[in-house]
Amino acid sequence: MAELRLLVRGRDPGRPLFLNRYGDPMTRFGIHALVARHAEVAAEKIPSLKAKRISPHTIRHTTARFGPHRGPAFATRQGEPAVAEPGPDTVEIHGTI
Repeated sequence: MAELRLLVRGRDPGRPLFLNRYGDPMTRFGIHALVARHAEVAAEKIPSLKAKRISPHTIRHTTARFGPHRGPAFATRQGEPAVAEPGPDTVEIHGTI
């Protein structure tokens, strides 16, 4: 999150953060292709990834479950949901990106 904060600091909130090679806002298809391309590269070093379906939505849920905002003991807490329930902060970030 620190890296994203650096990208958005002092930026016009209405201006897109992720741009394609033409300088236009990335579409969901562009982001999906980017994730798929990097997943293939990662699978060369971690062969078990080849059997997994990795998408932007997978990353969103992984971040919700294990992200730094959840704290280091998240996986061991009793009664916590497996995936973070959307709150005002996560909905705002998810909808903006």
